[in-house]
Amino acid sequence: MSAPRYGPDDTWPSHEKKHWHEPLAEACRAGWTLIYVNAAHRFGVVTCPAGQHTFEVDKTAKGSETKAKEAFKKIRWCEHPPAGHVRDQRDKSRELLDVADQLAVEVEQGLVMAEAKQDAQEVLDRLEIQLNTAACNVEEAILAEQEAALQAAVEVEHAPDPPVLAEKLTGAAAAVTGSESIAKSVKPRHPGVAKPLLDRANELRGRIGQLRSRLSALQE
Repeated sequence: MSAPRYGPDDTWPSHEKKHWHEPLAEACRAGWTLIYVNAAHRFGVVTCPAGQHTFEVDKTAKGSETKAKEAFKKIRWCEHPPAGHVRDQRDKSRELLDVADQLAVEVEQGLVMAEAKQDAQEVLDRLEIQLNTAACNVEEAILAEQEAALQAAVEVEHAPDPPVLAEKLTGAAAAVTGSESIAKSVKPRHPGVAKPLLDRANELRGRIGQLRSRLSALQE
């Protein structure tokens, strides 16, 4: 006969040791599953929603209190939340980070074009001055260089204007802030879920800062 299985919607058997009460209750709230062995010295095995993290619950073994504390930490740091509010929060935070990431990519691409456009215009301005002052024997060479610069300018003619890029950066920053707010609300009970979200948000915030610096240089 197989051991009975208790899910997050079931009422779990009570452990005779008080130090196991809170870890087991926390596991149930977090969507974990208990396989109730109920052997002489073994209470059962608890598994996370993804089936990748487990901990055993003894009945009378030495060091049981330490194992209970370790189990509590394992539950909190598990990155596999149950279906429901926590998973929805995690997914919403990820969606906002994806928005910020996409906007950052668009700004990076736009900056490359805008910077190339600016460089091409600077070359054209310089060559115009040279043409006005150059000797006749170098005029053809300068004209050829001017033609190449004109071609480069045409290729980036449709580069986005700095205000458009600035607006996208503002949207990216707002998305990161929203994601961080959600992740921080999840962190106290599920730091394992929150940490990768906060790490990614921090990386994107630095990336947005670098793009702002490039944009400022472009507008000078």
